[in-house]
Amino acid sequence: MHRWDLESVLGEHVPIPPDLAASEIDSVFENFAPRLASTGVAPIGGTVELRATDIEAHWTVAVQDGALRAGRSAGENGAAGHGAADTVVSGPAGDLALVIWKRLPPPLSGITVQGRADVLQRLLATDYIPDPRTTPAH
Repeated sequence: MHRWDLESVLGEHVPIPPDLAASEIDSVFENFAPRLASTGVAPIGGTVELRATDIEAHWTVAVQDGALRAGRSAGENGAAGHGAADTVVSGPAGDLALVIWKRLPPPLSGITVQGRADVLQRLLATDYIPDPRTTPAH
């Protein structure tokens, strides 16, 4: 994401390779969310599933007992199966990483949101990671 941030200043972006993007999404859910969103998280109103369209990778995100629970889903259509999520966000892994890292909010040309967009909006409003658009520079 640091490369993306620098490229934003320069006005040029190179696509994020899918495997690196998937690793970036994993990093948010494995490193940031447990530290920043493990207690006191307001319900988001459902479950969000992220589906990469360029590699075999899926993630499921929900708030349970006041904590953001997120991680990779197993199987072709996620652990809960097709249609189990209230909101399904599909697109290239690089675009999904930019959404989850709060660099580019939907709508994006490469991203499809099916189901309840309000659930995705509430997820992105959760403080699981600082929002660079609203958080003062360090």
